[in-house]
Amino acid sequence: MVSGTDLDVLKGLGELGGKAHVKAVAAKAGLRTPYAEMICYGLGRSDYLDMAASGICELTPKGYQALRAKGWRSTDSQQGEETGQEIGPIGAERRLSGLRQRMERGEITEEDYRQERGKIIASIARGYEGE
Repeated sequence: MVSGTDLDVLKGLGELGGKAHVKAVAAKAGLRTPYAEMICYGLGRSDYLDMAASGICELTPKGYQALRAKGWRSTDSQQGEETGQEIGPIGAERRLSGLRQRMERGEITEEDYRQERGKIIASIARGYEGE
């Protein structure tokens, strides 16, 4: 269970694409950097995010799950488009949404969109076969 301030930090990190320096997270959440750093380390101990010694924070699946449980949805089209062999339905939804937005902005062709979409759907099918 995360507190309100913890949730603000998680939301800020989510809005920054899921990975950012603690200074950027602090600015996004409207907090002072030392306070945000303390919160990030606490969230890291609870596995909501990973925090590197360099100050880079990255949301973990548990962090994304906590955000989704509070009704948060990403508006970042790039989020969730990292490469991976198998992804779950929620990750696939994010990837498909981002892919569709990239096509609409003209960053990829319709053919590229169809090929990537097919890969994502195949990945979901492989995931269900393993259950």
